[in-house]
Amino acid sequence: MLAGPALSSGAVYLWDAGDGTDDNWTTPANWESDIVPIDDGTAEVIFAEGDGLVEVDVARNVAAIAGNNPFNGTLIYGQQVTVGAGGIVCNDSAGLEMTASVVLNANQTFNAADGPLAFDILHLGPYTLSIAGGSDVYCISSVVEGAGSISKTGTGYLFLNGLLHFSALTTSAGTTVLESPLPGATITNNGGTLSLEANNTNSTLNANSGTTSISDDQTLVGLNIGGSAVVSIHGSTPAQAIPEPDVVGLLSAGALCFLGKCRWARRRAILHRHRPPR
Repeated sequence: MLAGPALSSGAVYLWDAGDGTDDNWTTPANWESDIVPIDDGTAEVIFAEGDGLVEVDVARNVAAIAGNNPFNGTLIYGQQVTVGAGGIVCNDSAGLEMTASVVLNANQTFNAADGPLAFDILHLGPYTLSIAGGSDVYCISSVVEGAGSISKTGTGYLFLNGLLHFSALTTSAGTTVLESPLPGATITNNGGTLSLEANNTNSTLNANSGTTSISDDQTLVGLNIGGSAVVSIHGSTPAQAIPEPDVVGLLSAGALCFLGKCRWARRRAILHRHRPPR
């Protein structure tokens, strides 16, 4: 059996789907030793056997979740699940999907270690969610909201699509695709590839490093491009020279700082290394 999430306190509970009559979380026979995980935020739960279906028939509060079912993957559906500092990890190639809403109760990591993760509803609260691992993470037609932030450190893909309202998105590795608007946020690329495919109204983009691609309908309040960054602007607008200083209305207000290079449309016009006034 693969190791579950590492957390110093709290009992570990293994799902073995032993009941055979239902997929309910609160059915004792579905757990090894026929004991339902304690509902106080300290339990580490591991889903390793069965047909992969888990119904959260009553809202639960756990420390950590691991998907270790290499044959069927894991689909957790139903009521809300609150997750603590141990976070969520997928240790099998078949993947872990949660259509049950997930509420963060601490800063934590979602680790797509050996297979993909997928979520419908994420309530970040005031916490920071780190996305790690070499596999992909999908939030498609989702709700991702809260005063907290997301930090992408894994080498896989992160897809964000749906109703997005959180304070900051930072990527430092892999590829992040922001398919829906993230208004009023700070969006930062510190490495890897970042693609903004919708208008992120009143947001600030810091393209410090890596490669950033943005649609031509942005109404950002700040755009800062670092010395090693490459920014491509794409859309239906014909290729044209970039007038200074407003970059064809990309900024509704605020300062524009170019230290790198910006490519417009099909890269026929390039603005090289315009440094801000001292």
